[in-house]
Amino acid sequence: MPHFQAGKVMGMKVLSVNPGSLINKLGIRRGDVLQKINGQELDVKRGIALFNELKSQRSFTIDLTRGGENKTLEYEIR
Repeated sequence: MPHFQAGKVMGMKVLSVNPGSLINKLGIRRGDVLQKINGQELDVKRGIALFNELKSQRSFTIDLTRGGENKTLEYEIR
């Protein structure tokens, strides 16, 4: 779901995470606001496409806000 700050979309808020899902395995939690994937800002139109592009990546980063704190999660696909 889009997350708004000052009337502007500032990422995508995670409303739920299914146990055992890929999102769960990546360590993403309910309430996280996903802001960037591989440095590219998330928005409503681009969000799903960016996640689909990860299928061909060997590594990637996700920038998010959790509990008011900015974090960068780094992953390597083996």
